[in-house]
Amino acid sequence: MRAFLGQVKQKLTTYAFRHGTRLVDLEWYRSKTPIHGFLRRFPLLHYYLFGSRSTAQCYPLFDIEYFATQCKQANLPIPQKVLKTYLKNKNYWRINPHPLFDADFYIGQMREAINQSPLMHYINGGHLHHDPHPLFQHTWYFISFPGLKKLTQHCPLLHYIKIGFRNNPSTHPLFHADFYAKNTGIPLADQKTTVNALMHFVTSTNPSLSCHPLFDLNFYHEQKDHHQQHVQPAYLTIKQYLLQPDCWAYSTHLLFDATFYSSQPSGKKTEKSPLEEYISHNFHIRNPHPLFNTRWYQGRKKNILQFTGQGRVPLVHFVLNGYRMGESPSPLFALQWYRNTYMQGRVDDTNPLIEFITQGEAVGNRPNPLYPTNWQEWLLKKYNSTTLAEYAQKNPIRAQNFHNRISDAFSTPYINNNNNEAKSYLILFTPRSGSSWLTDIITQQKILGRPTEWFNPDLIQSAMNGLSRKTYNIHEYCQELQNTHKSPEGYFGAELTASHLSLLTDLVDIQSTFNNPAYILLLRKNIIAQGISLHLATTTGYFHATNTINQDNLAEYSEVKIKKWVNEIIKDEKYFHQFIKRKEIDFLMLWHEDIKANTQNTISAVSNHITNGLLSTTYEPESAHAKIGSSINKQFEERFRDENKAFIDNIDKQRANLFGTETSLNTQTHQIS
Repeated sequence: MRAFLGQVKQKLTTYAFRHGTRLVDLEWYRSKTPIHGFLRRFPLLHYYLFGSRSTAQCYPLFDIEYFATQCKQANLPIPQKVLKTYLKNKNYWRINPHPLFDADFYIGQMREAINQSPLMHYINGGHLHHDPHPLFQHTWYFISFPGLKKLTQHCPLLHYIKIGFRNNPSTHPLFHADFYAKNTGIPLADQKTTVNALMHFVTSTNPSLSCHPLFDLNFYHEQKDHHQQHVQPAYLTIKQYLLQPDCWAYSTHLLFDATFYSSQPSGKKTEKSPLEEYISHNFHIRNPHPLFNTRWYQGRKKNILQFTGQGRVPLVHFVLNGYRMGESPSPLFALQWYRNTYMQGRVDDTNPLIEFITQGEAVGNRPNPLYPTNWQEWLLKKYNSTTLAEYAQKNPIRAQNFHNRISDAFSTPYINNNNNEAKSYLILFTPRSGSSWLTDIITQQKILGRPTEWFNPDLIQSAMNGLSRKTYNIHEYCQELQNTHKSPEGYFGAELTASHLSLLTDLVDIQSTFNNPAYILLLRKNIIAQGISLHLATTTGYFHATNTINQDNLAEYSEVKIKKWVNEIIKDEKYFHQFIKRKEIDFLMLWHEDIKANTQNTISAVSNHITNGLLSTTYEPESAHAKIGSSINKQFEERFRDENKAFIDNIDKQRANLFGTETSLNTQTHQIS
C-alpha cells in the first residue's frame, strides 16, 4: 500500500508541476537539498515552503546556478522564481537550463515554432525525435543502453545524468568516453565512474582537451587557424566543427583526410560532418586515408565488426590499440618491420605510420622491406607521385580476398619483372589431401625440383632468407624463387592452397609470372574422412607422421567442427573450380587415395604432365610420410555418416557439379568448360 501511495503521489506531483509553473523531481530534490525533521517524509511540502528560492536544485535538467550565469551573459535579469519565469517567459527560452541542454541547438531542429519552453518540450516527448545537445545523440546513446529504446517514456538525457553516466558510455560518435576518461584521469573501476565525463568536457575551459582519438585539436587548428593561438574551450571547437559546414573541409587527424574521404563515392551520404558520417555510417566501407585500407585492416582483424560503438571503427582501433599490436594499416606499409628497422623496436605512444608520414618519409625511410632504397625515385618516375600517400591515392589497392595473412609488403606492382626461363608447375591442393606426401615423392625425382608452399605467409620470410639475392617486391620474389629453386633441368614447383592462391592472384598475373605453368589439382575423394582428419589434426596438433611431438594428444568427437571443416574444404574446391574455369587452363587431376595405391603411376603421370613427356622419372619413390589415421578416424567417420546422411548427400551433389566423382587415377588432362 505504501508503494502504491508513493507512486500516486509522484504522478500527481509530476502532473501538477508540469502543467503549473515548475519542474520538480522529488527524488532529485531530496538528494540535492538538506531536509531535516519530519519534512524528509514530505519533500513536496518542503519545496513549496523553501524550495522556490533561487538556489534549489529540483530537477536534473535544470541547474539553477548555471541558468543564472547564462542569464548574466545574456544581459537578462536573474528572476526570483527561476523556474516559473523560465517556463512562462519566452525571453528566457534561449537560455540554457543545463550544460547538457543547448537551447539554440534544440530549437534549431524544429520545423515549426514551439509554444512551450525547449526543456518542457523535450521532456514531454521531444526526446523521441530530437537531441538536446550537439554531443548527446540519443540513437548513439542507445548503443550502450539498448533496452532504453523501447521505454519511450524515459528521457535519454535524464537517464544519463541520473544513472547512465556511471557506466561511462559514449554519447555521440565524436565523444569517446573511455578515451576522454583516460586522457583526463577520470577514475574508472570496472568501467564504472562517479564523474560525468560529458559534463566534465563541456564545462572545461581547456582549449586542447580532445574528446575523441580522431579529433586532434592541434592538427585541426593548424589547418583552420594557420598556427594562430587558439584559446576557446575545446568543446566550442568541436561544436563549431559539428554545426558549421565551412569547417568540414579541414581534417581532424593526420590519418583522417577529409578531402580524400569525401571524394569516395561508396557508402552513405549525409548532411553531417565527414568525421561523424565516417564513424556513424561508413567506417567499414570507405578509407579514411590513402594509407589506411579499411578492407585490408578488417580482413586482418576479422572480429572487429562484432564489437559495438567506437570499438568497431577500424581507424579508431588502429589509433588506440592496433599500432601497438603491430597491425599494419595497409599492404603498402609494414608497420612491425618499420618499427624494428627505424624505431629500435620500441612500443610506445609513437604510431609508426604517423612517424613515417611526418618524419621518416622525408629522410627516405622505406615503408616496407621489399621496397628498394630508391623507392621514391621509382614512384616519381613511373607514377609521378612524390609521396607514398599520393601513390596510394592514384593507384588504390583492389585486394578483394585478404582472408589470410600474407607478407605486409606484397603490394608493390610498380617495379618491372624480368623474364626468367624456369618451367614452372603449380600444385593446387586442399588440406589433408596428401600434399606433403606428393611433394616428397616429386622431390625424390630431382628433375622436377622441390615444390613447397613458397607463398604461405608463415614461410615467406624464411624463403626470402634462402634466396641468392635480396628481392624488393613480389615480382622479384617470384622471379628469384624460380631462379634459385629450379632443378638443373629448369623445373620449378610451388604448392598453393585456395587462400594462398587468392592472395597471390590479387598481386600478380599468375600466367605471365610463372611462364604459363602446368597445373596439378590434388583433392581427396573421401571428403568426410578429410574433414575428420582436419578436425583431429587441428585439435591435437599432430599433422604428419614425420613429426611425432603431438601424436599422443587426444581429441573428442565434434559434429559441428567436422561439418565446419568439410564446408571449408568445399569452399576451397569451389574457388579452384572458378579459378581454372576463368583461366581456361588444362590441369592434371589427382586424388589423395591414388598416391599410396598407385604411387609409381602417380609420379609418372605428374612427370608426363609437367614435362610434356620429354623427361621420365628414374627413381622408385619411397616417402617417409605415412597415413596417420587410426581407429579413431574410422569410428568418427562411421558415426558421422550414420548421423548426417542429408548433409553428406548435399556435399556429394555440390562436388559432382565441380570435378565429377572419379575414383581412379586419370592421367589425362582436364579442362572445365
